[in-house]
Amino acid sequence: MELNGFVNVYKPKGMTSNNAVVKVRGIYKRYTGNKNIKVGHVGTLDPNVDGVLLIAIGKAARLFQILGAKTKIYIAAFTFGETTETLDTEGEIIERGGKIPTKEEILNTIPQFEGEIDQVPPGLSAININGVKAYKLVRHGQTPEIPSRKVYIEYIKLLEQINENTYSFEIKCAGGTYIRSLARDFAKALGTVGYMSNLKRTKVGEFDISETVTFDELNAEPEKYVISVDDAMKRFDIPEVELPENIATHCLNGIPEKCDNLPDGLFLVRYQGYLISLGYKSEDGKLVLKERVR
Repeated sequence: MELNGFVNVYKPKGMTSNNAVVKVRGIYKRYTGNKNIKVGHVGTLDPNVDGVLLIAIGKAARLFQILGAKTKIYIAAFTFGETTETLDTEGEIIERGGKIPTKEEILNTIPQFEGEIDQVPPGLSAININGVKAYKLVRHGQTPEIPSRKVYIEYIKLLEQINENTYSFEIKCAGGTYIRSLARDFAKALGTVGYMSNLKRTKVGEFDISETVTFDELNAEPEKYVISVDDAMKRFDIPEVELPENIATHCLNGIPEKCDNLPDGLFLVRYQGYLISLGYKSEDGKLVLKERVR
């Protein structure tokens, strides 16, 4: 039995994203009888973060490139006046005594971090440094130099002051943004130190936390919660191209063909109304199919 699509899983705290994938793979191995079924997640959630974990099944896993960069929404708590070695609650406190910012100071600082900004990922992260994960280098006593990179934050909304030194925020950002780094940099801009004391992911693209399913629900009715590739793609603002009949044979056999009015970047390719592949425009204006899903 072949099954392709997405499931919007609620990942609890205390579980790695990879362990969540293993659970889902086990469910669909048993359901389909396919021991080699492909299963992968779209955007890692750290073990101490709960919320939306979008998981792709079968050929849908090939669409990771176009979905991994889609926007995410988080509810985050930043604690000011102290910080930890991991920039979250997993590490020991390494500095205390910084000032606690006022609501007015926070509101005045937010605009500095909206739009495209430079961000240095945390030392304890899965960033590759010369082929080695940064967190492995740190745990072996090294201090890797992690280059900054551009990330995009659509907005930051101050929600409430939770207690004397902790505020909660809603943050909408593009894939690749580290909220732990944002907490560090935000505190620095306020003249203090801080860390991310809680985080929940409430949305990935158009997949909302209100639609998530638990592993128990998924195990009880595996097919009920699978969102087809076609239906899932309709939730995203991704350009589409209908494959013309006159060049279909060559393109479907892996031969790029000249095609007019192709968008830049990755886009979805349909043929006779069916979603069949990702596509991109070559330097000489040809349509190239990649990551076939049909």
